[in-house]
Amino acid sequence: MVTESSRSVLTAMLTNPSLVTVLVNVTRSLLPAVKSSCDALSSVGCHKRGQLEMKRLHVLEKRFEETDSLMVK
Repeated sequence: MVTESSRSVLTAMLTNPSLVTVLVNVTRSLLPAVKSSCDALSSVGCHKRGQLEMKRLHVLEKRFEETDSLMVK
C-alpha cells in the first residue's frame, strides 16, 4: 500500500531524469545476456540452432569409409 509520504518520494524519483537514464543504461547492459539466454534456452533458440545444424549438415564435406566387415553381436 502506498502512503502519501511514499507517493511523493516515488513521484520525485520517477520524475528525476537521471533515474530514467540509469534504467535505460542498465537495460542496455542486460540485453546481451538476455539474448544469449534466449538463444540457448528458448524454443526460438532451439529452432535457430536446429536450422544452423541442418545447414551445416548439407554444406560441410562428407567423408565415407567403405568396409567389408560388419559389427557382430
